[in-house]
Amino acid sequence: MFFPKPPLTPPVIISKPVLHRFFSSPVQDFKTLITSILASNRRAFSPRFAAPEKLKPFLSSSDLFVSSLASLQSTPRLAFRFFCWAENQPSFHHSALPFFTILLILSESGCNKLAWSIADRALNLGFHNIVDISINHHSTKLLNLFLFMYTNRSMNDLALSTFHKMASNDCLPDVRNCNRILRILRDSEQWDELRATFSEMLKIGVQPSINTYNIMLDSFFKEGKTEDALKLLDEIERMEHSDCLPNVVTYNVVINGLCKRGELVKAMRVLDKIKAEKKPTFYTYNSLIKGFLDRGFILEAIRLKEEMERTGVAPSVETYNSLIHGLCKCGKVEEAKEKFLEMGRANLQKNTVSYNSLIYGYCRIGNMEYALDLFDEMKKAEIKPNVRTYNIIIHGYCKLGDIENAQNFKDEMVRSEFVPDTCTYTTLVNGASKINNLEMVRKFFDEMLEKGVKPDCFAYTTRIAAELMLGESNSSSQVVHLREEMKERGISSNTVTYNVLIDGLCEKGDLKRANVLLNQMIANGFQPDCVTYTCLIHAYCARGYFREIKDIFDAMIKSNLSPSVVTYTVLVHEYAKRGHLGSAYGILKEMEQAGVLPNEITYNALIHGFCKNGSLELAYKLFDEMVEKGLNPNKCTYTILIDGNCSCRNWTGAVYLYNEMLERGIGADSFTHSVLFKGFGEDQRYRAVQYLENFVLDS
Repeated sequence: MFFPKPPLTPPVIISKPVLHRFFSSPVQDFKTLITSILASNRRAFSPRFAAPEKLKPFLSSSDLFVSSLASLQSTPRLAFRFFCWAENQPSFHHSALPFFTILLILSESGCNKLAWSIADRALNLGFHNIVDISINHHSTKLLNLFLFMYTNRSMNDLALSTFHKMASNDCLPDVRNCNRILRILRDSEQWDELRATFSEMLKIGVQPSINTYNIMLDSFFKEGKTEDALKLLDEIERMEHSDCLPNVVTYNVVINGLCKRGELVKAMRVLDKIKAEKKPTFYTYNSLIKGFLDRGFILEAIRLKEEMERTGVAPSVETYNSLIHGLCKCGKVEEAKEKFLEMGRANLQKNTVSYNSLIYGYCRIGNMEYALDLFDEMKKAEIKPNVRTYNIIIHGYCKLGDIENAQNFKDEMVRSEFVPDTCTYTTLVNGASKINNLEMVRKFFDEMLEKGVKPDCFAYTTRIAAELMLGESNSSSQVVHLREEMKERGISSNTVTYNVLIDGLCEKGDLKRANVLLNQMIANGFQPDCVTYTCLIHAYCARGYFREIKDIFDAMIKSNLSPSVVTYTVLVHEYAKRGHLGSAYGILKEMEQAGVLPNEITYNALIHGFCKNGSLELAYKLFDEMVEKGLNPNKCTYTILIDGNCSCRNWTGAVYLYNEMLERGIGADSFTHSVLFKGFGEDQRYRAVQYLENFVLDS
C-alpha cells in the first residue's frame, strides 16, 4: 500500500526532545504504544478516554499523525478506532490528508462500512480535495467510494467531475457507479452528456452490465429516440456476453417506452417475445394496460388484465388504479366503480390514487354527490386525501359552473391544512372564465399572487384566454401586459400559450393575425402541435374555406403529426353540417384506418348530418356501429335521432327511442322534449311529457 508523502507546506514543528522522552524511534514504536495502551485499558480510545501524555505529540502534528496512522495499516479496525477517538480530541489537526490516510487503510482492507462512515464525515467537513489526492496516488477503490458517496448524496456535479477525473487518469470506475452516473444524467434529461458518458465508459474499458443497457434503453425512449432504443435492443440480443443478455427488466423497459410513445403493436410483439422466453411480470402488463387505456382501447386493456390472471400474474394495486382511471377517462364510471369494488374482493388495499381516480370519474360526469360520498369514505378509511383530491373536486364544481361551491371547497382545503397550489387557482380562474365572469377571473389570479403561489405558464395562458374571450375590444393591451409580466417572472411562453393566442384570434375571426402568430411561434423555436393545427382547421371550417383546410391538414401530416380524434371530429362535423355526407363518412373511415378511434361526438355529428338529410336508415346504421364499438349513446345521440324521426313524422320511432333512452337511465331535458313535441303549445307540451313518462314507466 502506498501512503502519501507529507505535504510541501511547512509542518507544525515539535521538538525532538519532546518525542524522544517516550520513543527512540517514534513512528516505529507507535503501534507498540497503541497495543500496550489497549492491553492495560480495554476502554481505551472510547469517547471519554483521556489522551496519555505519550500520545499528545502525535495528535498535534498532522505529518506525524499521518505517518503514525500508516503504521497501523495491518490492523485496520484498530486504526479506525484510534482515528475516531483522535478526531474528537481538541488538539487534532483537521485536514484532508489524515482522512485520506484512514480511508486508504480501510478501503484497501475491504472494511467498506467503516470507510463509508469516515467518507461521510469527510464530506460533511468539505474535504473534497481527497479526490485529487486519491487521483495522485491512483487509489481506484477510494475514488469509487467517493463516486458512490456523491451519487448517493445527489451531489451530481461532483460525481460527474470525479468520473471524468478517473477516466482521464486511468482509474477505472466501477460499472455500478457508472450506472449511477447514467441515471443522474437520464433523470436530469442531459441527453448529450449521457451519450458522451456512455461512449467514454466504453472507450476506457468499463464493461457494461445489462443494467447499463437498461438505463440507456430507458433514456433513449425518454429522449424520444425510439429507433435508437430498438437498434440498441437488437445489438443487445445479438451479444454473446452472458452478463449482457436481455432480462425481463430489459423487455419491460422497452414495452413501457413503446406504450408511452403509442407504439402499441410493437409493444405487443415484445410481450410475445417475453412469453416465449421468460415469464412476464405485473410491471409488464401494467405498462401495456396503461398504454391501451391512455388511447381509449378499453376492451384490449381488460383482455390484457384477464390474460395476466390466466398466466398466474396477480394484478397489483397499480393495475386496478390504471383501469379505474382509464375507464373514468372514457366516461365508463360504473365499470370503473366495479373495478374499485373488485380491488376490495381481491384483498388489495385501495390508496389515495384509487380514490382520486374514481372521484375524478364522478366529477367528470357531474355527479358531485357521489364524488363527495367517496371523499368522506376515503377519510373514514383513514386514507389521507392530498392536494390533488381537493383539486379534482374543485374542478368538478367548476365544470358545472358552480364557482361558489368550488370556492367553499378551496376554503375547506385550507382549513384541513392543505395549501392551494398553482393548479387549484388555475382551475378556479378557468371555472370563472367558463361562466363569463372576468372580474372573478382577475380576483382568483390576484389572490394566487397575494398568497405567494407562483403562477406557471399554464396559469398565465388560462388568464390570457379569459382576457381574449371576455375582455373588451382593447383586451389585446391586457394580453400584451400579461405576456410582459411572464417574461419578467422568467416564465417562457410555450406551445400551449401560442395555441391559446392563435385560438383567441381565430375565434375573433382574425385569421390573418393568427397565421402571423403561427409563423412567429415557429421562428421562436416552438413546433406547432396537433392542437395548433386543429384550431386553424376549426376556424377555416367555420368559414367554409375547404381548400385552405386541405392545405393545413397536409402541412400537419408533413410535420409528422398525427391528427387527433378532435381534429377528425371537427372535419366530420363541418362536412356533415354542410351536407357533404360522403366526405364526412370518408373522414370517419380514414380516422379508423389511422388508428384513431371515433368517439360519441364524432358519431353524433355524422348521425345529425344524415338525420338532417332525411337519411334515417343510414343514421340508424351509424347508431348500431357506434354501440358495436363499445361507445355509449348519450342524451345528444338520442335527441338527434328523435328529432330526425319527428321531422319524418315517424312518431312510433321517436317514442321508441324516448322509451329506450329513459330505460338506459339517460334523463331527457327540455331540448329533448322540444324536438319531440314540435308544434305543441306550452300547456300541451307539459301534459304530453307527463303522459309519455307515465306511459314509459308503466310499460
